[in-house]
Amino acid sequence: MNTVAKIWFAKSGNDPTRGSAPYALSLSDCVERLSLKQSDYLSGLDVTPRFDRSSLQDEFTAPRHVVVEVEAPEALAMSRKAGFYRPVISVLEAQKLLAR
Repeated sequence: MNTVAKIWFAKSGNDPTRGSAPYALSLSDCVERLSLKQSDYLSGLDVTPRFDRSSLQDEFTAPRHVVVEVEAPEALAMSRKAGFYRPVISVLEAQKLLAR
């Protein structure tokens, strides 16, 4: 079974994402390309991460947060926790690295 981590670009507020994740890579590729670390762990899969307070501008602003969703099988294969991770990288830089 070939599992992948989903990479989301999230907005602030109560509705951080819509649709499908724009990228899906192996966890090892996320570690390599996005410098994803164990310390970037945010939460388990049962709670969708939210950033900042909701405002009227949320619907019109661009995503500001890179979030990597890692399911249990892939996490266990690399001795990680399943859940959401937030690498220390900007959305623009992540898009450039992922487009390669």
